Amino acid sequence: MAILRWAGLRWAAMFVCSVLAVTGWAATRSARAQDEGTAPADAPASEPAAAETPAAGEPTASDAPADGTPAAEPAATESIAEPAAEPAEEKPAQGEPATEPSADAAAARQQFDDLFGKWKTLLARLRELQAEYQTTEPAGREEIVKQYNELLAQGDEMAPQLTAAAETLFKAQGAEDPEISAFLASAVLSAAAADEYDTALEIGKTLIDAGVTDPRLWQIVGGAAFSLQDFDNAEAYFDKASEAGELSPQNMQEKATIPEYRELWAREQQLREQEATADDLPRVVLHTSKGDIELELFENEAPNTVANFIKLVEDGFYNGLTFHRVLPGFMAQAGCPNGDGSGGPGYNIKDECDSEYPEHRDHFRGSLSMAKTALPDTGGSQFFITFRPTPHLNGKHTVFGRVIDGWDTLPKLQRRDPQSPSAPPPDRIESATVVRKRDHEYAPETLPES
Repeated sequence: MAILRWAGLRWAAMFVCSVLAVTGWAATRSARAQDEGTAPADAPASEPAAAETPAAGEPTASDAPADGTPAAEPAATESIAEPAAEPAEEKPAQGEPATEPSADAAAARQQFDDLFGKWKTLLARLRELQAEYQTTEPAGREEIVKQYNELLAQGDEMAPQLTAAAETLFKAQGAEDPEISAFLASAVLSAAAADEYDTALEIGKTLIDAGVTDPRLWQIVGGAAFSLQDFDNAEAYFDKASEAGELSPQNMQEKATIPEYRELWAREQQLREQEATADDLPRVVLHTSKGDIELELFENEAPNTVANFIKLVEDGFYNGLTFHRVLPGFMAQAGCPNGDGSGGPGYNIKDECDSEYPEHRDHFRGSLSMAKTALPDTGGSQFFITFRPTPHLNGKHTVFGRVIDGWDTLPKLQRRDPQSPSAPPPDRIESATVVRKRDHEYAPETLPES
C-alpha cells in the first residue's frame, strides 16, 4: 500500500498548495520526500555503504545531500494518501465593485472551474476510499485498492489538463487572482519535485514575468533553470532569492558552480556539434516498464566503458534488471543483478575519468555514467542517468553517454531507495538493444572483481 500513498501525493500536492498558497510549499515538499521513503545521496554506489560518515570527497551510497539534511523515513504503516481538504469559496470584499472580465478570461475561468470541480470530486472520493480502507478487514481491501488506483490514473490524466487550464486563465487575467497564482506556483513545485524541470521553468517564468514576487518561487525556478543548463536564468533567479534570504544551501553550492559550468557546458555543446556532424556514435535503447530511453555513447572519450556496456547489452545482461535506486533531484541507477546495488558482472573495469583522461566528459542533465564504490576502478555493470548537473561527480565517475530521447520516461521511473524498508517495487529494464555501433569488435579490458 505504500506505493499508493506516494502515487496519490504526486498530484495531490498541487491541490494542497492551491489551498494553502505558496506558504505551504516547504511542508508539502517535505511530506512528499518522506512519503517516497527516500534519503537523497551524493553519489551512486555499486553496493550499500555501512558507514554513516564517509571520508570527505568519497561519494558513497550513504552520502548526505548537498544541504546535509536527508529526508526522514516514513512511518512503517499502511495507508492511502490523505487528500487535501476542499478550499473555502472566496468572496469579494464588501464595497469593492466587481471588474467585468473579458470574453477570453470568462471562457478560461469557466474551463478551469469545470475541471477544478471534477478535481475536487475526485479527491473527495479518494477520501471516502481511504476511510473505507481503514475500517475494512484486510481480506476485503482488494476492491478498494483497485478503485483507488483507477482514480489515481484519472488524476494523473487530469492534473496536466488542470494546470494547462490554470495557465490559460492566468495569461487571460494576469496575477489578479491569488488562488490561480498559488495553484500555478504549486504546479511549479510539483514539477520540480518530479524532476520535470522543463515544465517547472516554463510555468515559473510565466509567473515571474507577470510580476509574482515570491522568493521561494525564484529559488525553485532557479533550480529548474540550473537543471536545464540555463545558467543565465539560474544565476538571475538565484540572485533574487539570495537577496531575499531564501536561497538553500544546495542552491548556494549550485550558484557557486555556475561560472565553471558555463565553460564546461560550452565545451560540451561544441563536442555534441562535432558528434552530430560525424553521426557515428553507438546508440542503445533501454525498453523500460515506463517507456523507452535512447542513449548515445561517448566512445571517443570512454572507449573501454562503452565496449563493456555494448557487450553486456548484446549478451542480454540488462534484460529484466531493475532501476533499484532512483532518487529525486539526483539520478536513476540500474544494472545490478541482485537488485540492491551489491552485484555486478563478476569483474571490474578501469575508470576513464581521472587525470589520466583529461578529455573526460562531465555530468549534465541526462548524462549516462558508471556507478562504483568509493575506490577507483570498481565499476562493472551498474550505471546511472542524472536528472540534473552533478558537479561533485565530475572526475570521479566515468561519463560514457547521454540521453537523446525518452526524456518523458525519466520522471515516470519509480522513485525509491533500496535501503528503505518501505521502498516501493522498482521499474525494470524489460530489454536493451544496440541500435547502432561502429564496425569493430567491442571487447572490454577487464580487471579482477574487488
